[in-house]
Amino acid sequence: MKQKLQGLVWLGLALAGAAQADPCRSQLPRSLQASVAAQAPQYRLPSAGDYPDAKDACPGVLRGRWGGKTAVAVVLPSRDGAAMELVLAQPHASSWQLEVLLRPSRGDRLPVLSTAPAGRYLRTPALGEGMEPGEQSPLACAADGLRLESPESAAAVFCPTSAGWRHVWVSD
Repeated sequence: MKQKLQGLVWLGLALAGAAQADPCRSQLPRSLQASVAAQAPQYRLPSAGDYPDAKDACPGVLRGRWGGKTAVAVVLPSRDGAAMELVLAQPHASSWQLEVLLRPSRGDRLPVLSTAPAGRYLRTPALGEGMEPGEQSPLACAADGLRLESPESAAAVFCPTSAGWRHVWVSD
């Protein structure tokens, strides 16, 4: 009887731990987590604490197939909290190749990622003239791309093009 009771206690602890698993970490393969730690040590992986309203999801991680390649888009906050990067991670041999798509200014809360449908995107007139490196308007996305949206209302769309990844700020 004592062994059955101990078994039930261990089972309960294991289930409680599984229920509290971080949804951000569970979306990222361990090999990708290791690649981020090795290639970008000044940044950390997003966590459920970065997205308190997301419940069991992680809006800072998006898996997809862009430009014909399987990849994972990840918002990486800096360890000191002052900056962040939007990174596209693609499997490469036994590791992952990380490509920085954008280093936006850091707001109070991290931006969320979603799929941007294929289409034509224009730069918001609210930003005026002068585009940043990698920005293109109009941006024609032949296939689905990425949408990065900050809680402060700014949003950018990213698409793979023949010249590499390009983006355009669609709202501010």
